[in-house]
Amino acid sequence: MSTFRSRCPHGFFCYFNVLKSIGGNCINFKGPCMHWLKRLRILVATTLLLPAGAGAIGSFNPSAAELSLLPPYCGPRAQRWGNDLDRPEVQRWRSVFGSDYFHMHHYCQGMLLLLRGDRQPLDSREATGEYEAALNNLEYMESRASSGFVLMPELYLKKGRVLLRLNRDHKALQAFRQAIELKRDYVPAYAALSDFYLDRGKPEPARKVLQQGLEIVPDAGILQRRLAEISRDQGNEATQAEEGTPAASEPAATEPPAAPDGNAAE
Repeated sequence: MSTFRSRCPHGFFCYFNVLKSIGGNCINFKGPCMHWLKRLRILVATTLLLPAGAGAIGSFNPSAAELSLLPPYCGPRAQRWGNDLDRPEVQRWRSVFGSDYFHMHHYCQGMLLLLRGDRQPLDSREATGEYEAALNNLEYMESRASSGFVLMPELYLKKGRVLLRLNRDHKALQAFRQAIELKRDYVPAYAALSDFYLDRGKPEPARKVLQQGLEIVPDAGILQRRLAEISRDQGNEATQAEEGTPAASEPAATEPPAAPDGNAAE
């Protein structure tokens, strides 16, 4: 209010007219007041058009049902006492995450908005708004977290999934690779990266990703199953060619046995 008055020489009268103009009873006037009127109109219009989740960085207020779908460390961050170091719940997660705990509501909010976006119609304005807000929160956590943040590979994985939903494939690919670079045995990132290629009709890059993951985690069932599915879909011929085994030949045609009366069998 003080900033507005300092730039509008008409003081309260100008402010009153701006409020009236927003309500639809615009009084024509010029000068600095018109400048502020235009800015306020844009601000109000933008606010009304944004979906509920958009831009809500840090406002972590899930329902009980939503909270049950999130990791347990999100629970204290949804409470007013979430920063109270005297609470056992806070002490527990503070000992796990260190100072990163105090930014965790952004990470939890990002996961929550991803869930909310998935409940919206595909490619709708509401879904896009939720995903954009989710990305904002995840990137905030990424920028504030310490270099040793234990959930950073998981954060990159979730960031990649959000970026896919926003049709930003190149950045999603980068996020999946960053997750693997940070944690070489992070099986979900290999699975997500292979799915990325498969969904775009590129089975060979997907196969290589799965093989790389299995070299590090040989007993990863999820990677084994995906690799088996690729081999099955490509058919026995591709599998045999990769293994260097010749394809089975068709049995040679044989003459039918002679009939007892010496004539050829029908």
